[in-house]
Amino acid sequence: MIKRIQDIKVSRLLLAAFTMIVLIFIVAPIIVLTIVSFSSTNILQFPPPELSFRWYESYLGDTTWRAATVRSIIVALLTAFFSFLIGFPAAIGIVRSNFKGKNLIRVFTLTPLAFPKIIIAIGLYFLYVKAHIVGTMVGLVIGHTLIALPFTILVLTAGLQGIDERLEWAAQNLGATQFQTFTKITIPMLWPSIVASLIFCFIESFDDIILSMFLSSVSKPTLPVQIWISVQQWMDPTIAAVSVILLLITIVGLLLISLVNKQMQKFN
Repeated sequence: MIKRIQDIKVSRLLLAAFTMIVLIFIVAPIIVLTIVSFSSTNILQFPPPELSFRWYESYLGDTTWRAATVRSIIVALLTAFFSFLIGFPAAIGIVRSNFKGKNLIRVFTLTPLAFPKIIIAIGLYFLYVKAHIVGTMVGLVIGHTLIALPFTILVLTAGLQGIDERLEWAAQNLGATQFQTFTKITIPMLWPSIVASLIFCFIESFDDIILSMFLSSVSKPTLPVQIWISVQQWMDPTIAAVSVILLLITIVGLLLISLVNKQMQKFN
């Protein structure tokens, strides 16, 4: 018995050690990148001789970087909006309706997750060439919406399945119309899922580089594409500063999703 307990303790220690090694392996490049972004030199150097905010100032003062950032934010916001506009009624139909082929439609809406982005990007590129929308904001938003839509449907269907339909039935039995039930019962209980789906779509679009490489214009790139272009031309610490900002936006989004998930648990 004592030997078994000792074996369990050793196993836990080994598991903890392995977990720490994996975490260090994942976090170490981020820490190095963050430190390099505060370098005072003109080249990527670790450790930097002195700390400075000059590369963050360079990013904020460069019209190219600012334009790429604004473009990425606009595309991500439009992507989140249209993904919700399409995905919300689709999720309601999948969860609340019963019709033949519902499971097939549900699988079909999730097919973008089954294909590599590069395949989708190439297919959309040839389609856009014929439609003459390569390099346009419209084409980029359509492409990003295509890959973000499954996240909206997944999150919203999970949220709808977690709502007790008996509450909606009770409201209608007390005289509420379907519209009143939907706006005063369903939506308030579903809003954490709605917020989470919007954040997921925003992050998915904002961080995307594969679709943006094929569908955006070289003269009007998104922020990830602009990072790629800058890496090809000249690597200075501005790239590290921009990467840190991009990372912080993603982390903030994930933290918001975590807070929303805690809010969802209160309703369940």
